[in-house]
Amino acid sequence: MSKNLARQEMADLVNEIRDHQFRYYVLDKPIIPDADFDQLWQRLLKLESSNPEFCDPNSPTLEVGGGFATHFQQRDHIEKMMSLDNVFDEDELNSWFERIAKEST
Repeated sequence: MSKNLARQEMADLVNEIRDHQFRYYVLDKPIIPDADFDQLWQRLLKLESSNPEFCDPNSPTLEVGGGFATHFQQRDHIEKMMSLDNVFDEDELNSWFERIAKEST
């Protein structure tokens, strides 16, 4: 892939991911499945790793958290809510189980 194509795809992915984040976190109306979003995210990470000179300093991959809807009433959870992070295969799932088991003791 040429550098110009990589730069353009990275910019397009940043915009697309931002749009999906807004729809998911703020509007609570996602238009793609989580797995599709994860593929976009992983593609951007790969391009940024291969082309750091084109990495947007405001890339969503460099942020922690994001916007969220404010119209919901806050609730406390009786049990700790666990996240699967981004588990894409059995090895990552087993690692997640091991980490959670350690945190629970």
